[in-house]
Amino acid sequence: MSQQQHYPSPLEAPPLQQSFAPRPQKAPGLLDIGFTQFLSLRLISVWWVLSLVLIGISGAAGVSYGLYYRMSLPWLPAWYGGAIILGSVVGAVLAVVLVRLFLEGIAVLFRIADNTSRIANKV
Repeated sequence: MSQQQHYPSPLEAPPLQQSFAPRPQKAPGLLDIGFTQFLSLRLISVWWVLSLVLIGISGAAGVSYGLYYRMSLPWLPAWYGGAIILGSVVGAVLAVVLVRLFLEGIAVLFRIADNTSRIANKV
């Protein structure tokens, strides 16, 4: 029978011998054929900036169209132009909130998948 050694504290115990197989090199970005990396988390900030620019442009176009509608077409009631301006501003704010929630939802799903795969690799 082999005799076990007794160590008085965990600090004096010998280091654990673990052998890890080397991980295969991951192809960067779009060249990752096995889809081991998520590109969406890297691109989410680009999508956010692009959506803010597009929402800003469309909101400004709506406000300018409302001003044109109000000033240049006197046979129509003035509240039409005001409604277009108000709708453009409210629509832009609502679009910013909805795009932000959508992108955060995507980020959460990818982070859940990433954390789940880390937990699965530890077992």
